[in-house]
Amino acid sequence: MSVSDIMKKMSIGKSTVYDILKRKHAVQKDVQDLGARISKKVFRVRNSGISELDKALLEWFSIIRSKKYPVSGPECGGRVRYFKEQGRTTAKTL
Repeated sequence: MSVSDIMKKMSIGKSTVYDILKRKHAVQKDVQDLGARISKKVFRVRNSGISELDKALLEWFSIIRSKKYPVSGPECGGRVRYFKEQGRTTAKTL
């Protein structure tokens, strides 16, 4: 593959192609390192009941905002802690 083919295929300039070719081994090592780091990460999905807590917080937030009261981030955090302490997943009784 020629330099002009690479330029057209990748939509990059001539000097960029030459820089990549000059640093070929370093680029290959970076790609391998990146692949190794990505393959080591394990993502787990846990069903912890947070969705019910989120629904309760959203419900509480909607009720408070419908009454035109301002709500801050720390207030939301406090409400989440309150819901967790009470074991509640609904905001019907405030």
